[in-house]
Amino acid sequence: MTTPDRHPGALQETEINLKTHTAYAGSEATQITAAVKTIDQTTTTIWQMTLPENTCVFLDAKVVAREAQGVGRAAYQRMALVYRATGDAAFQGSVIGYMTIETDANWNATFTVSGGAVRLQVYGGPPTAPTIYWVAKIEYQLVATDS
Repeated sequence: MTTPDRHPGALQETEINLKTHTAYAGSEATQITAAVKTIDQTTTTIWQMTLPENTCVFLDAKVVAREAQGVGRAAYQRMALVYRATGDAAFQGSVIGYMTIETDANWNATFTVSGGAVRLQVYGGPPTAPTIYWVAKIEYQLVATDS
């Protein structure tokens, strides 16, 4: 099973491994919840996973956010296909912003890649930087080659 790297400041609460296919070592379907609080205009990683080489992963994230005073709120659904042959992880195509509902267009949630890792990042930006509570459910299906 692939265990996501925890990001400082992020709280990973639950990981459920739904299925590991015995024919392909390292292949799996997993559901994870993660949470983080943001207090400034910094892009923050709520979840990340380092992909093993020679893997491909389909990601589906649902993110909900609430500003501490209750004035702002948002919900996002993002999907992506990320692969890693050797070297760095890369997107196959673009991140799909399937759903965006928000009270502040400066907020956002999206997938990014850096080195061999894929990240789910959130941003509660200007004009103000309120305290925002973010919760995400990330589901992914990862396939590797046979062993």
